[in-house]
Amino acid sequence: MPSDFRPHSISDRHDAAREAESDALPRQASTRPTANTEQTAPGDIVRATDESERQRHVYETVLNSTPDFVYVFGLDHRVRYANDALIRMWGRGHDGAIGKTFLEIGYEPWHAAMHDREIDEVRATRQPIRGEVPFTGTNGRREYEYIFVPVIGADGEVEAVAGTTRDVTERKETEMQLRDGQEQLDFALTAAELGQWSLSLSDHQVRRTLRHDQIFGYDALLPVWTFELFLEHVLPADREAVTTGFQRSIDTGSAWEVECRIRRADGGVRDIWMKGLVRRDASGQVARMLGIIADITDRRQAEAQQAFYIRLADTLRPLSDPVQVKAEASRVLGEHLGANRVVYFEIRDDNYVIERDYTAGVRSIAGRYPVASFGPAVRAALLAGRTIIEADATTHPDRPSVEREAFGAIDVRGHVDVPLVKGGRFVAGMTVQVCSRRDWSQHEVALIEETAQRTWAAVERVRAEVALRQSEERSAFVRRSSGVGFWYCDLPFDVLEWDDLVKAHFHLPPDAVVTIQTFYDRMHPDDRERIRCAIDRSIADRTPYQVDYRTVHAETGAITWVRAIGRTLYAADGSPKQFDGVTLDVSDQKRVEASLRESEERRRLALDAAELGAWNIDPTTNTLTTDERFRQIFAGTTNEIDYEQAFAAIHQDDRARVRAAVAAAIRADDPLPYAEEYRVVHADGTVRWVFAKGRANRDLANASRRLISFNGTVSDVTDRKRIEEEREGLVRQLRDQDRRKDEFLATLSHELRNPLAPLRNGLQVIRMAEPGGMIEKTRSMMERQVTQLVRLVDDLLDVSRVTSDKLELRRETLALQDVLDAAMETCRPIIDEAGHAITLDMPYEPIWVNGDMTRLAQVVSNLLNNSAKYTPRGGHIRLTLGRDGDMATVSVADDGIGIPRAMLDTVFDMFAQVDRALEKTTGGLGIGLSLVKGLVERHGGSVEARSDGEGRGSEFVVRLPVLSSAARDVARDADDHAVQSPERRRILIADDNVDAADAPG
Repeated sequence: MPSDFRPHSISDRHDAAREAESDALPRQASTRPTANTEQTAPGDIVRATDESERQRHVYETVLNSTPDFVYVFGLDHRVRYANDALIRMWGRGHDGAIGKTFLEIGYEPWHAAMHDREIDEVRATRQPIRGEVPFTGTNGRREYEYIFVPVIGADGEVEAVAGTTRDVTERKETEMQLRDGQEQLDFALTAAELGQWSLSLSDHQVRRTLRHDQIFGYDALLPVWTFELFLEHVLPADREAVTTGFQRSIDTGSAWEVECRIRRADGGVRDIWMKGLVRRDASGQVARMLGIIADITDRRQAEAQQAFYIRLADTLRPLSDPVQVKAEASRVLGEHLGANRVVYFEIRDDNYVIERDYTAGVRSIAGRYPVASFGPAVRAALLAGRTIIEADATTHPDRPSVEREAFGAIDVRGHVDVPLVKGGRFVAGMTVQVCSRRDWSQHEVALIEETAQRTWAAVERVRAEVALRQSEERSAFVRRSSGVGFWYCDLPFDVLEWDDLVKAHFHLPPDAVVTIQTFYDRMHPDDRERIRCAIDRSIADRTPYQVDYRTVHAETGAITWVRAIGRTLYAADGSPKQFDGVTLDVSDQKRVEASLRESEERRRLALDAAELGAWNIDPTTNTLTTDERFRQIFAGTTNEIDYEQAFAAIHQDDRARVRAAVAAAIRADDPLPYAEEYRVVHADGTVRWVFAKGRANRDLANASRRLISFNGTVSDVTDRKRIEEEREGLVRQLRDQDRRKDEFLATLSHELRNPLAPLRNGLQVIRMAEPGGMIEKTRSMMERQVTQLVRLVDDLLDVSRVTSDKLELRRETLALQDVLDAAMETCRPIIDEAGHAITLDMPYEPIWVNGDMTRLAQVVSNLLNNSAKYTPRGGHIRLTLGRDGDMATVSVADDGIGIPRAMLDTVFDMFAQVDRALEKTTGGLGIGLSLVKGLVERHGGSVEARSDGEGRGSEFVVRLPVLSSAARDVARDADDHAVQSPERRRILIADDNVDAADAPG
């Protein structure tokens, strides 16, 4: 039963209820004689009785005058007492309430049973019970708050249960309105993209919404935000105005409104608007400031853009010469953007024509030029209608050098080119150019594009003025070509005025006389009554008239779908006087709609073909509802299965993971998507892989966000999982084969090298012998071939060590000049033999690095050998050493056969070869550049190949980190301490090849 107990304390209500209950108990219970009854004087008894009656009257008056309901229930659940307000609300009178149970008074069964349980609970626990419940009485359906409290007798036992009830319907409605108002405020702020903030003036701490911090470039709320932190984001030029306005607001209590620029967390600059209102405390002092914030950057840009467009329109409006229109538009845009040149050009006969251009500090390029002079890439983009945006055309890596030089010749670096493609044709364009590099903003590009469009429109407007004077003829042509027919009709309906197109829609000749009967005669019989009602309703209700209907050819029976749109005009007295409108042939649209319906049906069939099983779980009862396909996939049966059976079908090794995924998906805060793959076991022991995807649905209207359902789909992915496992097995197999290949190469290299040492030593011994004719030639030939074989084997060994990460670098402090000298000494014979000229370009100051002298010299010599090999005889090689910041650069350039662009990214790959035919004549395995890349990267550097294409030579640039002066001094000290005096040593040779060990003699 309902009640409100807030105006009274629990003890007050308890006492009042006990008094009321004592009054409701049988009269003799309060006058039972005590042990001292005989000694009590009759006068005292009379006075006590009078006092008791007086108190009863007082309590009765109080209880009946309160708007709250007061009552006492016996332990048998029957009403012992109810005040007048409650008797009136029940509407059953005193006799129909006192001594009755809840059911007998008229409570609904669930309501009566609830209060019966509560009375028993109060009796058992001796504790009050509070609640809220709706009840329908003489006042209608209302919401009530109530409290039940125990009434303790003289013997300490609960004798009855008392309570009070209060009508809280209006309060509930008020609370709901307040919640609705806050929700509406939050929605309005979100819709307007406004941030909200509240600043405490005592500690300058700010409470704010997420949108506030997002405006300052933060994805989430910062832990702390202060007024001082806000000022740090304000640009220095705006801070004084911001702080001055803020302090004036605090001093005067007036509103604080400011627009300023801030630097966001990502470095971007934005314009913001803030407004705050001061709030005073109980003593009248300014204590807080409440406000809102908005990002007005787009508005500011839009205002500037709109001002530019107004200026442009004002400038172009009075002009009547197309050339002048182009020139003035270019000038206004160039001055606005601070450009050096603005060109509006037109395409005429495969040429682009510039009649006048705007220039500032550069020469004019007015004239006629072939469209092909744009260059193939730019020309293709313009023909496709794409805007070209370049920060610096003179350094763009993808642009040929000829085009870069052409741009430089006309003082163009940054530029934006906007093509105007009309009717599928490239007809004109606008170009904005500057002499320096410029990173164009999206706003600037959009402004240029819009200006190009408006200029084109202005030019076309001027050119079309003469033609536009023939308005009547052109209007008729447009109406005919648009397919829209016009009809007019004076009311009431009689003769209708239709143009030729409307008559054609109704299969009538142009000279036909049309009446309202003609209209209905030509309409499909199934549509007539519907259209008649639509016309009457539109005229009577003053609503728009828009309907689709079919017309039928009187002879062929051909059907045309027509859309009619009309309106009614009314006289001054409100009577309808005219019904006018248009018609349009929508037969094609109707055919498309029919096709779409067929497509939708096919989509539904496709979903069925995907073999997805559906499931739904009711969280309140854990009831699982599934379709037949789900049961076949999940359990291998068509029989119904419950939640427990379905969960038991999950493989035991996957159950914990699935349970955790479900728990994460149904949690109220930050739920995760539910998409899991796991195994299920059918009754026959078959194990299948399934993919389940689902979503938790919650009651968003309820503050508790109660979980309503959890539903989704399941599919059988066993075949896919099997394929994935097979693929993983193949990957492991390939990795093992690759490892064995590396081991084979290493073994092969060692086995090839073993016989080479004795051969070389033997050749050395032969050379020390007396020279003689054929022997000397043979020895020289053998020595060359052995040297080549040694080089190939050494490269193989080095590549094997690099790929297996077993190469040990012997680092020391080196001057790169010494490395280049060593490499040149090694390669000089090969270069001289090829008849090449080599140029060295090295700085006087040494460039220090920390590296392995032998390996770095090997890198440079490999690159020099590569240039010598791929440069035709008598070519030129340039070896350059330089420094770029913290990196040293070594460049080996030649004028040889060059490298195709397609191979620049793969030339360092293992076994990659540019020209197989050349390789066969010069030797090589295609591993030299791969070795170079590996050695350079082991030194913390990088290597890059460059070439303008075949026949244009190539360049290889090695970058190595430069050793700082401090690090170089430490390394030198270490080297100095490591120097020891030389001493004679004996050499022990150990080799598993006996010939190699004995060869030195």
